[in-house]
Amino acid sequence: IREIVQYAENIANLNGKKISFNMTTNGTLFTEEILSFSQGKIAYLISIDGDKITHDKHRRTIDGKGSYDLIMNSLPLVKRYQHWLGARMTVYPDTVDKLADNLDFLYSKGFNQFIIGPSYGPKWDDKAFATYEDQMNRISRFYIEKTKNKEPFRMNFFESKNNERFCKTNTWGCRAGRNGITVSAEGGLYPCSKFLGLSGLDKGSFCLGHIATGITKLDIRDELVSLNTEQFTECIDCEAIDYCTGGCPANNYHDRGIVSKPSPFDCAIAKINRRVIKRFEEENCLDLETVQKLSC
Repeated sequence: IREIVQYAENIANLNGKKISFNMTTNGTLFTEEILSFSQGKIAYLISIDGDKITHDKHRRTIDGKGSYDLIMNSLPLVKRYQHWLGARMTVYPDTVDKLADNLDFLYSKGFNQFIIGPSYGPKWDDKAFATYEDQMNRISRFYIEKTKNKEPFRMNFFESKNNERFCKTNTWGCRAGRNGITVSAEGGLYPCSKFLGLSGLDKGSFCLGHIATGITKLDIRDELVSLNTEQFTECIDCEAIDYCTGGCPANNYHDRGIVSKPSPFDCAIAKINRRVIKRFEEENCLDLETVQKLSC
């Protein structure tokens, strides 16, 4: 990581460019020396799911122990170097009923910004989906309360502009392979990390090339770049078409065998998120520009 940062900074300086680094980490290996080096260079996002019971249920070290204490023991040190600290919360069906309380808990511990991601893979039934929606509605009220009081609290989920959030366009899919790329430990180039991380996924099917040769599988990249409304035929009449962009291409491929057929899981989450956002805006009668000003 040090070599990559120094190399990239040198190249950027030579070309009159600015470069920034963001890292999502489990937060278990921080030292003062690491944080001192990365201060002003790398912005950290910590993977933490909530209180000790919730977090340790799914995030364990290789010897089977929970990792919560490792993170929290280094938190004061991290906060000295990075005052504004984000939490990446992964939500499971067996922990979703504590989501709002866990977010409140982490905020009390010094986390300022929150990204919530329902876990793809475990079995979500109708009850779990309904609980997720209820918890997100609770969090929306928490967000309004904190931003009105001008507290240091952010959630991008509630802060996108209307014309960015609800807009029917001809652009489908995400950044994967379009203007984003992932490099594997072996040097392979992939559209995103999800194509590397999903079990049972044929990784070779979406390998774009190698760092030694660059992107050589242009047909695979073209498939991702050219995604459009005509290909997502199942989405045309969907209630969330103005919010969703067709789901995660990796999830789609994993579940349906093609990137343009949406994953049932992503469909369910997109519909819930759309309802939460609509309710957030209608019930609180707040335009999003006001919300963003309150949270500055």
